[in-house]
Amino acid sequence: MPSLDANANIHLPFPQSDWVITPLPFAPTAMNDAGVIVGSQPDVAVQYQNGKVEVLPGADQGSVAVNVSSTGAIVGTMGEKAVDGADAVLWFPLPLRLPSAPVGVFEPKAINKHLAIVGDAGVALLVSVAFKWTPSDGFQPLRSPLRRTTKGESVRVTDINDNGFAVGVVTNPDGEARPVVWLPDGTGLFRWPNARVFSLQDLRINNRGDVAIVGDPAFHVSVLHADGTVESFPSIPPVLTVDDISDEGRMIGTARFNGGVRAWTFYKNQLHWLDLPDGTPWEPSRVNSCGNIVGATGPDSGVLFARPLPSRCDGAGVGGHP
Repeated sequence: MPSLDANANIHLPFPQSDWVITPLPFAPTAMNDAGVIVGSQPDVAVQYQNGKVEVLPGADQGSVAVNVSSTGAIVGTMGEKAVDGADAVLWFPLPLRLPSAPVGVFEPKAINKHLAIVGDAGVALLVSVAFKWTPSDGFQPLRSPLRRTTKGESVRVTDINDNGFAVGVVTNPDGEARPVVWLPDGTGLFRWPNARVFSLQDLRINNRGDVAIVGDPAFHVSVLHADGTVESFPSIPPVLTVDDISDEGRMIGTARFNGGVRAWTFYKNQLHWLDLPDGTPWEPSRVNSCGNIVGATGPDSGVLFARPLPSRCDGAGVGGHP
């Protein structure tokens, strides 16, 4: 039965009628609104759509598809490094190897519809630098908003939206992590000066500029809005991760609850636990504007929670039904 908490948020058991569960024979990492899902199966980069799994063109052993844009461009890594040590690759649709980064080995994290790719490169133990790559300008450093970079400070960029805004984390030597947003021109801002990040997963930014984080030491969820305000959700039980936020505002993640780790989704004041029928634990990785959710159940397996009909989508007129 549904229950109502003190904040008037409805907690519901998993409604089988709201999603159709489809096992996937690969570990998914990302999905777009057109229903294209990417990942690896096993040790080779693949894409999935309309029930069909295909190995990406030129993908070698050890390759991984990391992210897919709204236009279907895919970014990932090859198993075999190039002569210059680089392994990042763009599929659009044929593979294009990116050159080596100015320092370190570039690890791509996300791509937008303009083929802007963001990621970071490790330069020392627990220290990384952030970059954005575009076809026209190549690599551009994404620096900390601080006027002076503190020795041992780490800068990571983890996502970019279709409007060119990127998000990441600046971590000081004491371990304090602050969310940072980069404007399309590469300028970094601490738009939420009092916000801190209390989890290790990659931050995601939707096309409205919203960022969902674990925002306090009690591991409650907060949403950082583009106007600089912060919205807290104390009614969501303490979480382990907040893995994505859709353009419609649906969040997904994991939490430790009733003795186990469970996947959850939160939308319009309703929290649903996304338990698989056989009880297999899993971690959701992406949610699209329709409300379709993908995640991995193992190193070479995953699951898709898909809306049964377009009319059940979170956003009106949204596609994305595999």
